[in-house]
Amino acid sequence: MYADEQETDRQVDVPPVTLELTTWARLDPAPAWGGLTCRFGYSSADPFALAMTLVVAPGRSVTWYVARELLRSGLRHRSGEGDVSVRPDITGPGGPSVRIRLRRGATEATFVVDLLVLRAWLDRTYLAVPAGCEGQLIDWDAVVRRLRLPPAR
Repeated sequence: MYADEQETDRQVDVPPVTLELTTWARLDPAPAWGGLTCRFGYSSADPFALAMTLVVAPGRSVTWYVARELLRSGLRHRSGEGDVSVRPDITGPGGPSVRIRLRRGATEATFVVDLLVLRAWLDRTYLAVPAGCEGQLIDWDAVVRRLRLPPAR
């Protein structure tokens, strides 16, 4: 059972929390130079999203923001359409892994990350902010105020 399976509508008082995971991701198909460092980040200030930062070269990185729920469901079964999809690969070389495919236009890349390491970290995010409680952490009045601002020129 996953720590995040306990969905709740209860009120939460969550202190500001930031959780990070730095791990190794390999590309599939694997290039001659191997893989790259991948950093996952979660903040209660943006409770629905995760940041996935891929370090492509020293001093150069690319960050994608994905729904926390998408990654959660992708640990169990194929999830996501369009630019981001996630699926488990239980029988892959090197043990259970998660395949994360990122696409922008005609360009796409698939990254493979250790499933057990990612699940343990993701479980910590759900312990910090339980599923179903994310919306309570959003200042909805501030969101509405920002949406009503005229477009920047």
